[in-house]
Amino acid sequence: MKQTNKKIVALYKGEEFIDAGTYKEIAANQHMSIQYLHSIKSKTPKRLAHYENEHYRNGMLIINL
Repeated sequence: MKQTNKKIVALYKGEEFIDAGTYKEIAANQHMSIQYLHSIKSKTPKRLAHYENEHYRNGMLIINL
């Protein structure tokens, strides 16, 4: 049986909270592909300010919870 990744993440657009859950749940709720969500750069809140302008993809951010 294949083991799936159950990591919980939060999706933000700018400073606005969009959704939280596993990649599969967020992809279904937001009508996005899992591959697209993985392509969005993951940053910790501490490093967020430094990467804010350079590493957003379409203004979206994923943070690991």
